[in-house]
Amino acid sequence: MTYEDVRSADLPAADRFAWWQELAVKSMMKSVVTCEHEADFQVSARSVQLGGVTVSRFTYSALRYFRSRRMIRQADPEHLVLGLALSGRLGMTVDRTEQVAEPGAILLYDTSQPVHGWTAGAPDGPATQLLVQLPRTLLPLRTHEIGRLAGTPLPGREGIGALTGGYLAGLVAHAERYRPADAARLRTVTLDLLTALFAHHLDTGTAVPSETRHEVLQVRIHEFVERRLGDPGLSPAMFAAAHHISLRQLHKLFHQQGLTVAGWIRQRRLEDCRDALADPAQRSRPAHVIARRYGFTSYAHFSRLFTARYGHSPSDYRRTMSTEAAAGAERAGGSADTAVHGSS
Repeated sequence: MTYEDVRSADLPAADRFAWWQELAVKSMMKSVVTCEHEADFQVSARSVQLGGVTVSRFTYSALRYFRSRRMIRQADPEHLVLGLALSGRLGMTVDRTEQVAEPGAILLYDTSQPVHGWTAGAPDGPATQLLVQLPRTLLPLRTHEIGRLAGTPLPGREGIGALTGGYLAGLVAHAERYRPADAARLRTVTLDLLTALFAHHLDTGTAVPSETRHEVLQVRIHEFVERRLGDPGLSPAMFAAAHHISLRQLHKLFHQQGLTVAGWIRQRRLEDCRDALADPAQRSRPAHVIARRYGFTSYAHFSRLFTARYGHSPSDYRRTMSTEAAAGAERAGGSADTAVHGSS
């Protein structure tokens, strides 16, 4: 799995929009992109590549884009493009019908269709959206069925739309924390969630493979737990009941991942505590407060678990990370001094 960050701020103002036009055509599809205020154009983006599936977060100035039948004949990746408006609005005209996605809504586009589209910024800033690009053939649904959803705003703040949007936002935000081996699993989860989202709105749930439904249920349970890691009373029974499944079904789901329910909760709590202990912004927060924040009621128990997993006590780990951060800052400062003196 790879990810990339790009920013127009790294370029001279006069070059920014032309650079973005070229990048958009290369990375997305052949189209004409315009902007009313090219001199003030700004964009920042982070993209995650998952074996043919690209998930991106864009923040940019208002834009318009156009894709004609001639452009489609010249180059058509035969992709689906899903856009989720986080701030600002998305607009799209397909088959002479314009649809507008307000913040929180989802729009789907098929690159084999001509389109006029636009993005408009929020009242207090630029537009921000999540974008997913993938070949149509990767989804276990018929192309003509998915096509019925193109250009129709789908709710992204409730139900499976909110679940999908939350997952995609987290996927992009934490891209640097994933290992290469995670790519295949994350690709599967992404495709399964999109399949479930489309099937839900097409009312074709019976056509969705059971494996897909299991993957979606796993994501829902994981997100439920993530939001409640600080609750010391969190238990398997609690989120089995919340998702209307039996404890036996719950344990079976985790067993298929090679995990136990309690073991996974403990692992996630330890990982969050580790990240907090390494965070310079939380250096003044005592380790026992951090442990309690993530659901450990006994600091001694937490300390034993932490030491067994990471090979350092919480205090030693924090001290080591603080020392390494200071050494890195010193090296960076020394490099800057060398560069300044070398150029004089």
